[in-house]
Amino acid sequence: MSSTIQPSHHLSLSAHATLSRRRNSEPQAIEIVPDMLSLAGLLNRELGAARRYGTRPAVLLLQVEVRPEAGGMAPRTGQQEELIAALGARLRCRVRSHDVVARVGRARYAVVLQNMARAPLPAVQARLQRALGGPYELQSQLLFASLRMGAALCGPHRCSGLELSQSAELAMEQAAPDTVPTLVADRRRSEDSPPRL
Repeated sequence: MSSTIQPSHHLSLSAHATLSRRRNSEPQAIEIVPDMLSLAGLLNRELGAARRYGTRPAVLLLQVEVRPEAGGMAPRTGQQEELIAALGARLRCRVRSHDVVARVGRARYAVVLQNMARAPLPAVQARLQRALGGPYELQSQLLFASLRMGAALCGPHRCSGLELSQSAELAMEQAAPDTVPTLVADRRRSEDSPPRL
């Protein structure tokens, strides 16, 4: 092992190669963290990598609530767990393979979106809200995932994982949860109609 400092052009090439390998790889598994403090530790790791690569990450936090169809039976704990897991799998497929997805506790997910300096974070958030919220059919019972989302972008100054996770949590708590449609037909009609500007 050598502790010599490599020339900067060599460092940038190796960082680019590492990032390229990470981008071309299969999607990472969903990480499991027990609480927000553990998420802050995961974010510190990702922020360190972002500083090495010269990128600017963001974190997106999602709180999932499982609701029955209007007039339907309340979902059992097993059904809630199944829907939350299904939503996580869908989330993992909807973000880039090099983005980190973590399940936080029982009903939250966090996504570390890499290199978001020029990407429109509100547009990413809106796209995921549309893709993940709404009806899920589980064992012939229709259940709905209602999402509350919040996001925080790492500023140009150095920030910690704790600061980033707290900012995303505050944004999530201030956001209004999406509404639960009463009928699937209403949902389909709204998806077929053009978005309002």
